[in-house]
Amino acid sequence: QIGKMAADQHLSKSALIRKAIKAYQKQIKNKEIIKKIQASSLETRGMNEALFKDF
Repeated sequence: QIGKMAADQHLSKSALIRKAIKAYQKQIKNKEIIKKIQASSLETRGMNEALFKDF
């Protein structure tokens, strides 16, 4: 199956695997960034709620 996928993309098996690993690493980094953004967003919302309660 890997051989067919590599042939379809005109790559060697090794190149296909390297490409897949790079894509996977990029996906992991993107997920980490999204989690950080969500966490800071929730923090900010909490701060906003506290500010509104003060007024």
